[in-house]
Amino acid sequence: MAANNKLVSVDLRPNRSLIDSKFESYKLSLATLPSFKAVFDCGIHKVPVTDDHISYEKIKCLTMHNYLVSDKFNPDNVYFVDSNGCIRCFVVSLEAHIDPPKVVFSFGPLKTSPKLPTTLLFPSTTICIACDGLGEMFILHTGDRRSRTVKPWSLLFKDNADYPTMLLSCCFR
Repeated sequence: MAANNKLVSVDLRPNRSLIDSKFESYKLSLATLPSFKAVFDCGIHKVPVTDDHISYEKIKCLTMHNYLVSDKFNPDNVYFVDSNGCIRCFVVSLEAHIDPPKVVFSFGPLKTSPKLPTTLLFPSTTICIACDGLGEMFILHTGDRRSRTVKPWSLLFKDNADYPTMLLSCCFR
């Protein structure tokens, strides 16, 4: 197989039709950003870093984990797992308040100390893949999350293995 090793010269010049000659600069807005507070009666399920977490990957996974998960299919919804093992949903809008979070699914009581943080992944508008941090992976039917109503989710599949938890916690972040 013969290789064609001819070099080609490419002239890189700016496209003048894309340049705005009247542009002066970016300006900093001094308008205040909206800030909302919501009160709820449960804590957030967090995994503390202990002496047992000795590898760089585990410490990075625990310290860089965001416990609030946004939904790319509905940016108004924000999810987290509470200390009782329930997935809760905040509906955030540009109004003056946030309603209390609604429970959409429960892992059940998290009896033992989790190895990794809980993880939620939304691959489509009706599916959620969740890991409880203890080695169980759940595939959940969420209904159409693009609507403004928050409905309970149903379990489609459950697997008890360590690999999904590590995969979702570290690779998809």
